[in-house]
Amino acid sequence: MSAAATEFADRVVVVTGGARGVGRAISSAFARRGAHVVVNYFHATAEAPRLVEELTAAGASVEALRASVARPDQVERLFDEVERRHGGVDVLVNNAASGALLPLDQLHDTHWQRAVDTNLRGTLRCSNRAAPLIARRGGGSIVNLSSIGASQVIGNYATVGTTKAAVEALTRYLAVEFAPHGIRVNTASGGLLDGTVAGLFPDARRLADRVRAATPLGRRLGREEELAELVVFLASPAASWITGQTVVADGGLSLGAAVLGAEPLAAPPPPAEPPRHDPPARVDAALGTPPARPGGIARPTTTRARADDDARIAVVGSGVVTPGANDPERLWTVLSDGRNVFRRPVLFDVESFYSHDPAAEDRTYSPRSGFITDFRPHPRLAAELADGSHQSREATTLWLRHCLHTALDGVRRGVADRCLAAFGYTADGSQDLEAHLVLAGYLHRLGPRTPDPVVQALRRRYDRLGQPAHEFLPHRVGRNAVTGILPDDTEVLMVDTACSSSLYALDLGVKALRAGEVDLAVCGGAFAYTARDLVLFSKLQGLSRSGTVRCFDRAADGVLFSDGAGVVVLKRLARARADGDRVLGVVEGLGLAGDGRGRAIYAPNAAGQALALRRAYRAARVDPADVGWVIAHATGTRAGDSTELAALREVAGDGGSALLSSNKAVVGHTGWAAGVVSVCQALTGLARGEAPAQPYLVDPIDAVRDSRFHPPAASSDRALAAGRDGVRRVAVSSFGFGGTDSHLILAEDAEDAEDAEDAQDAEDRRAVPPPPEDIVVLGWASDLPGDHGDAWLRGTGSPP
Repeated sequence: MSAAATEFADRVVVVTGGARGVGRAISSAFARRGAHVVVNYFHATAEAPRLVEELTAAGASVEALRASVARPDQVERLFDEVERRHGGVDVLVNNAASGALLPLDQLHDTHWQRAVDTNLRGTLRCSNRAAPLIARRGGGSIVNLSSIGASQVIGNYATVGTTKAAVEALTRYLAVEFAPHGIRVNTASGGLLDGTVAGLFPDARRLADRVRAATPLGRRLGREEELAELVVFLASPAASWITGQTVVADGGLSLGAAVLGAEPLAAPPPPAEPPRHDPPARVDAALGTPPARPGGIARPTTTRARADDDARIAVVGSGVVTPGANDPERLWTVLSDGRNVFRRPVLFDVESFYSHDPAAEDRTYSPRSGFITDFRPHPRLAAELADGSHQSREATTLWLRHCLHTALDGVRRGVADRCLAAFGYTADGSQDLEAHLVLAGYLHRLGPRTPDPVVQALRRRYDRLGQPAHEFLPHRVGRNAVTGILPDDTEVLMVDTACSSSLYALDLGVKALRAGEVDLAVCGGAFAYTARDLVLFSKLQGLSRSGTVRCFDRAADGVLFSDGAGVVVLKRLARARADGDRVLGVVEGLGLAGDGRGRAIYAPNAAGQALALRRAYRAARVDPADVGWVIAHATGTRAGDSTELAALREVAGDGGSALLSSNKAVVGHTGWAAGVVSVCQALTGLARGEAPAQPYLVDPIDAVRDSRFHPPAASSDRALAAGRDGVRRVAVSSFGFGGTDSHLILAEDAEDAEDAEDAQDAEDRRAVPPPPEDIVVLGWASDLPGDHGDAWLRGTGSPP
């Protein structure tokens, strides 16, 4: 074994941000020299396990621990775990970094805060926490990573460059502070490296060519492996007399030879700009001016900020697909036309499931519903399908991906943005999964000796996509929908609260943004209406026998379900304005509630619905009288619609006339996507300042006649009235089986709608915190070793 392979034998090396780019190179360099390497990572959830597997296969000793250096509590847990496993540390490499590659006038406080928390404070936290563990081992080394941008101005590098300059200054202070404990502290600084980061700059190719021209030593970019070698040297005994220094490895770039005219050869001219193509969305949106949206102009990047903009959530993109509609504008057209989209299915033979007798076993009495038969994928999705770069052909996956492409058009994103994707979904909402289950059932019953022609015939009928069944399960649908569009480390959550699922998913996105856990959230849902669903809802006696959904009408006889999907893109309002995104609407409040035990799982409960409404208006700090339009859940059943109106009247019954509608009369009930479909309708209505007429309403129920909420007719005034503060608002309700209730309040972006006095009034109202709400524990459970804990939890025994 070579001396190099044992140089760090029995040493514990912690590398923050150690799974990607230069961090990966550093982790590998120490592992090759015999160190036990602790690879810290946060976003690199896919890369870290691969690196561990690769290095372990090569005989190295390595492990991965996930923690964000920007979070003090997570830094504590990281080093507590290192101490528990290894007792101490010999080398700490502070490599984790964050920063927005944007011009100064496009940087917002959140960009600066993130860079400071990660680059500067993260380095300080990790160093302070590691120092006692290093001292315990008799001393060692801390190496911080910096870059040439700390001493020279590089375009679009302000957040990184300035915070890295602060790290270089911090290095000097830490060197003096830690020297008595035998700890050396140095900084390794590199130039522009030939790696992932170099490709993220605007005009990355031109920047790289200019750096090459200005680098006298080799006229090339440095390699990540070369900077890693410098880090290893500074951590080694060979550098035992070096501390408090910043050592630069940039090939002579910082000498400024090109600027001073000392270059022996003239620098080559910059290459011609390559033809512009649509770059990957992560880079495209992060680094350039966003393209104008159809029908709208992006706001300027310098705007008036409000005190609570960081807590308010903006909707900056939307996408939807329903029967007859492939985008929000087309959905508005379909709803305005007022003719329902119901038809017989094409993916299965409804006659095999139909009977005019509602009591017939395994049969439906309603053969018509809403089915997507004219889906036209977004151009980027169409290209992915054509070139094979997107593999899944499952319908709900494609609908979600289409909506995601549509919603993200023109939305600016940063390369370091943390993302969340939350979708309402059920395993019962995939016709392709249903077909696979039927196929599996046939093959099981027929047995292993089934003639091959029979098996092949069954596969042709029930396996039209030729993909494994697990690709149609909820978690795979969500992941396949976002792969290649959102970062690989995007957290994907699939939410099932029945018909309110997509608003519950939206609530998760709002909370994650407000908590500072993510920078961008995409929320929505998808649902495909299957043959089994058709029978199931018939047995609940909830489907329309007439084939028409008559919301709010005395003649209402039930709902019809439909295929559908939708996605909205959320950011904090301050970030959206700083990015120049078009703000389609502002989430002012969202209230959720559970009915608790009721008469039946499908029975509506006015008390639970009213609780969700109260929570929404309390969170929004908005008077319900200021909401000018409610898009109701309204499924076209007299009991359900009357109950919903009772809750509305109880909570929001005071005030002037307001509009009331339900899109289910036209496009049907899109199941787990119903809430987000209504949100997309609401956003278009806010932009247009009106609501479409409510079709198939002839004789309104008493609950409508006696309230301030009026479904608009084609001949009536359908204008969306503003509240007393001059802001137009729409509320969206979505209620699910078992009483999973949700109510959302959306407002137009009031930045230009309010005068100064109105704006101050709004600020004053929002400055008053909502009253506290008691939280109670209804039940709990635990799984403990042994056999006695169960009785204790029931209160019938003693603690084990």
